Amino acid sequence: MKQFCIISLYMLSAWATSASAQDDKVPNLWAEIHANAIPSFQVNSIKHTGTQSQGIILSISDFEQSRFGINFQLFRGFNSAVDFLYGAGIFYAVINNDSFRLKSGINISRFAVNDYRREGDVVGGKIEDQFPDTFKPYLEVEWPLAKSISLTLQSGYRLMRSDITTIEEILERYPDGSPYRVHATDNQQWYSSGFEFGFGIKFKLY
Repeated sequence: MKQFCIISLYMLSAWATSASAQDDKVPNLWAEIHANAIPSFQVNSIKHTGTQSQGIILSISDFEQSRFGINFQLFRGFNSAVDFLYGAGIFYAVINNDSFRLKSGINISRFAVNDYRREGDVVGGKIEDQFPDTFKPYLEVEWPLAKSISLTLQSGYRLMRSDITTIEEILERYPDGSPYRVHATDNQQWYSSGFEFGFGIKFKLY
């Protein structure tokens, strides 16, 4: 979570500096209800096909001042192994006119996982990541329906990073046989989770 806080604070400070430099104009705040269709999804060693997710996105932007914007996400779904996803992102309006916007961005998020391998009582056992990181580059088209309402279509590809612990040796055990002290190694595993296709509706809050 530390890296998300650092990124968010950095982006917010950049917006604050930009606003103060341009007549103290405050960027717009948007709330979006968003849903994704996910043909293939993987987190740790759990794979699933034909799933979906739903969530809320808060975004800060003012395309009259800058083509850059930031967002904060909270999602549920994906599959039964996942409690929720949270994170932040940055995007850029490649095309920006009155008819539509084409945006390119990347979301940096983290999953909270409830179902993962916890084989800490045997040599060679694996303990998977409860909070794997995820990186999702995407393209999005936004159509303004009115001054305060927009529709979005999005296509992205999700990459994952999980920390996997392997039990190399059990040094001591409790009287009941459960491990007390172990020798273990930690490894990072990078893998593809797959494509996601989403749509949403945005409402201007400020």
